[in-house]
Amino acid sequence: MKDRHILIVAAALVFVMAFFYIKGKKPHKHIEEPEIEEAVEDQQAAVAKPQQSAAAAASTDVSFAPAVQPSPEANEAIMRNFAEHMKEVAKCLHLTALNVGQQAEPTPDSLMAMLRPTLGESVVQIDDWSQFDITDKGGTKKRIRVDYDYPDGVTPNRRLSSYTLNSYGALEIDNLTSDQTDNPNEAYIESLKEGAQLMAEERAARVYFAQGEEVAFSIKNGKLDSFNISRSEYSVNCSGLSEENSKCSCP
Repeated sequence: MKDRHILIVAAALVFVMAFFYIKGKKPHKHIEEPEIEEAVEDQQAAVAKPQQSAAAAASTDVSFAPAVQPSPEANEAIMRNFAEHMKEVAKCLHLTALNVGQQAEPTPDSLMAMLRPTLGESVVQIDDWSQFDITDKGGTKKRIRVDYDYPDGVTPNRRLSSYTLNSYGALEIDNLTSDQTDNPNEAYIESLKEGAQLMAEERAARVYFAQGEEVAFSIKNGKLDSFNISRSEYSVNCSGLSEENSKCSCP
């Protein structure tokens, strides 16, 4: 009787151990490439409600220092770094057709040209936000920002904000009328630069491809500054591309 009791206890222990072993094993996740129609629908949904990303976030730099053009030596280093970063991108995203030379200028056009052999032509590009820093005639430092929303998925609505740099070095939002903030035209936005010294200018946008890949990027003073690329379960983020200390991360 005692031996039988021991056998029952041992069998129960084996059963419990087997149960937790099976429960602890995670099934392999099979990832399928979405159909083009599904990808386009996803892109339209993303246009209707922009996602927050590193490329879409507004700059917090409020120094309002004039942009300094890099020296020829720095330009060489920046282009070499960008080429090396694109090799990292190819490895991280498993892009076999990415053709990268010894150096490349960090611009949206060069980025898209290197991605095109693998991802094909882009399906749609949308603007996320734009902003510029100015010093007006009276010496007041201001930031003008425009955020874009796509309520119908196609035509953007603009929302303008204005900020003034106070004596503590912080930005304070200006009180504007609804006529000034709600969907101003490009001519009015450009008129805010007239007679002022332009200190810096930035914008962010996103591009979608047929298989659902997303490229979100920001441009600072005419140069590609950062981008984030998502492809299937892979992603890569690069920042500071217009500087010598640029870097990329591949989670």
